[in-house]
Amino acid sequence: MSLIEITDITKQYLVGDETLQVLHGVSLTVQKGDFVAIMGPSGSGKSTLMHILSFLDTPTTGEYLFNGVNASTLSSDDLAHMRNENIGFVFQSFNLLPRTSVYDNVALPLLYTKSGVQKEKVDAAIEAVGLSHRVHNLSNQLSGGEKQRVAIARAIVNNPDVIFADEPTGNLDSRRGNEIMQILQDMNDAGRTIIMVTHEADTAAHAKRIIRIKDGLLVGDERVQKRRIAKEGELMK
Repeated sequence: MSLIEITDITKQYLVGDETLQVLHGVSLTVQKGDFVAIMGPSGSGKSTLMHILSFLDTPTTGEYLFNGVNASTLSSDDLAHMRNENIGFVFQSFNLLPRTSVYDNVALPLLYTKSGVQKEKVDAAIEAVGLSHRVHNLSNQLSGGEKQRVAIARAIVNNPDVIFADEPTGNLDSRRGNEIMQILQDMNDAGRTIIMVTHEADTAAHAKRIIRIKDGLLVGDERVQKRRIAKEGELMK
């Protein structure tokens, strides 16, 4: 069974007296363990598509099955629960709590679960991104690359079904961006599903599959033949 399956998804927004059509009947399937990069020019609909896939937005029409569950039948509370339990987010701007420790930033999603904050889960997520030595540092004491590592740790602390990464290297230099892609690749190699939005071809080449969106239409879906592998700050084909 596919992890994600969308069929004829459309999205419209009412802007004043006019209707803005952003997505035009997009159909897509994502299997567990895949690493998908979504690419497209500004205004193409790629961010809207990711917001729908991650339950941050809802489609106007079409069907969305997540792990076999029809998302259109769920209430807003059910969607919020799925978003917290099944989805991890990594954003370009990090979205960390200011002047708050690495530990507390990573623990944040667990505050909204029935089991609450479990120290072993937080410690394991922080160790997975190589920041155990910074666990008590405040977010404003971290470099950009370290902040993105914290964001990744926060995204995986709930052991979600899929991680959504929105321009995860956009605010980083090439070396630190390469380090972040190494972490994401390692997580994907360990079985995590990743869906990433990027406008950078080099970043997209780290994925296993590239989806191209233009004018709200899916215009390309290809497997990466020569995947870029990040190792020790260098790129190898």
